[in-house]
Amino acid sequence: MMLALLVLFGVLLIASTFMVIIARRGLATTDDGYDAVPDHVRSDPELARRANAAIGRHGLYGVILSLAPVLYATWMLTFEMSRHVPTEVLAAAAALGALAVIVLRLPFERMKHW
Repeated sequence: MMLALLVLFGVLLIASTFMVIIARRGLATTDDGYDAVPDHVRSDPELARRANAAIGRHGLYGVILSLAPVLYATWMLTFEMSRHVPTEVLAAAAALGALAVIVLRLPFERMKHW
């Protein structure tokens, strides 16, 4: 179970880091970027700059939210050799995972109203 927790949040960590890198390079609003970016945001340079900043910022929030479970699972697997996950930890990990997904999706939903 601890390994599954590590893998799931590791994938979330990698995806969040990828979002930050793409947005930092300014590629989130290009044609090769994300499909969820509306066309009116892609065509206006000021909105595109604002969208890249928002995507990068929320990607960084996702990195921070997914880092804690990854570090916990790595610590437990490496030093404690424990494969048992307490219920409180699972509940906290589920809450962090849901919050991270919401935070990562938020800039795309906000762009629809710009």
